[in-house]
Amino acid sequence: MSSSTPVASALELLQALSSPDPRADCSSYVHTSECSAQTRVVRQTDSLLASRAYAWMDGKRSQAELSSLLDTATHLKTIPLLRYAVPTSSNPSSTSPYSSGSIYPSELGWTKGAFNQSLDANYVQSAFSSDDSLCPHNVSGGLVGPPWHAVVALENFYISKQTSADVDALRSSFPPLFNLHSYLHTKRLPFALNILHPFESDLPLSNPMWEAALEEAVGVMKDEGWTPSPPVPEEVKSLPEFPDNEDVYHASLYLIECLAHYSYETKLASENCPFGMIDVGFASALAAGDVALKQIALILKDKNVATASSSQEAALNEWVG
Repeated sequence: MSSSTPVASALELLQALSSPDPRADCSSYVHTSECSAQTRVVRQTDSLLASRAYAWMDGKRSQAELSSLLDTATHLKTIPLLRYAVPTSSNPSSTSPYSSGSIYPSELGWTKGAFNQSLDANYVQSAFSSDDSLCPHNVSGGLVGPPWHAVVALENFYISKQTSADVDALRSSFPPLFNLHSYLHTKRLPFALNILHPFESDLPLSNPMWEAALEEAVGVMKDEGWTPSPPVPEEVKSLPEFPDNEDVYHASLYLIECLAHYSYETKLASENCPFGMIDVGFASALAAGDVALKQIALILKDKNVATASSSQEAALNEWVG
């Protein structure tokens, strides 16, 4: 098959997705674009994969990609699952709770009551961080993704020339990585779950497994007479990852509102929101990440730079054994 349009190389395609953040306080960062021509949102896994790819070609660009995620954990103690484009005149914030071209909600969709307009106006409160200086910007409530971050940070360091700048980048990465792992070990695992929402799994919502996993949530949703309002647009329903059973997607929206109502606090969410499970892929990422994080601490100690505190070392030994 021939084409008159040249096919871009993999590197060219990756570079095409790179764009500088336009805000002055973030001007030093270059990270994966939110693909504004199609959707305003990018998932953290995309940034991790981009960082891993760039590690072989451009170490500075690779670290910038990773830093765009880790800097958020410095403020929030977690690394949000999604991030959204900074609003501009040509690409303003969505006025709908749904994202164009994405299965994920828009920025508006992460606010309480966004999918049920019959709720009292006082119930509609933002689930975003109030700190507008964050790089990146709007975040997806309290949802996180599979924690491969420490694995990527460690592998990127091994690929690098291990200069003083590379060691310093690894040192800067340790505190936010530890914050993320500490959150998961102290705020999730004690409640016998590691994900609060299907979006936190790498298993697509179109997988038939979710119909069984969300059976209770669907039942509670229907008992309450909850339906998404405004209705799910056809452009979202036509996406490949949209589930065959529409109740599965409705239940995922219902759970977003439930989690936001309890501020994503695991104990309250596990008691009041009809979902919570151990996801094997997520558990695998955390186990691998724990080992990688401990190795990072050992490398930093060996390099005689800022090392883990005694309490952090104790936690790492407890997590890894």
